[in-house]
Amino acid sequence: MDDANYMRRAITLASRTSPDILGMKVGALVVRDGEIVGEGSREFASRVYGHHDTPKPVAEPVLHAERVALYRAGGLARGSMLYVTLEPCIGIDSDSTMTHCTQLIAESGIVRVAVGMLDPNPRIQGRGLELLGRLGVEAYLVEGFDDMIQPLINVDPRREWRLAQKDWRRPLTSSGKSARAEAAALRKMRDAILSAEMMDEIEGDYHA
Repeated sequence: MDDANYMRRAITLASRTSPDILGMKVGALVVRDGEIVGEGSREFASRVYGHHDTPKPVAEPVLHAERVALYRAGGLARGSMLYVTLEPCIGIDSDSTMTHCTQLIAESGIVRVAVGMLDPNPRIQGRGLELLGRLGVEAYLVEGFDDMIQPLINVDPRREWRLAQKDWRRPLTSSGKSARAEAAALRKMRDAILSAEMMDEIEGDYHA
């Protein structure tokens, strides 16, 4: 298969993201000698690692698609190519203790990365590819897939409202680690934050 076909497969994986995973739907796959040796989408850590084989520390319960695909590829990732629908993260503004995806990709031995769409955040757009290049990994954009990927990274605003908070510097402690991590990621992409005073009204609308 060529780049376009592998990217379509990654988009299919993204579209199959479990509905209980908040936020963007991203898919990734590892290709070695023309065969897919690992693939996945954003997923809860327990579903990927299992309860008895969880690397420590796992700071965020929802794993990025790249991390899932690389974990499933194991040692076969070294010398292979990674396809991912969205530009890998670079760790900006993250309070996670996990290795960010660009660093993880380089450490896994991946030699080339193809992305279907650049990060929509203008502050960091293109920086994932740039960092991969500095880390010795060839990285490039496979053009022509924005229209297919854009709907997968758009978030239902009603679900975002549930992650709103009274003080933008302090996530709601009752939200749990998953919601707090998701809220932090969503805040980086939004120009406004809804205050907690409207939560009752929003909750009623969301469950209507």
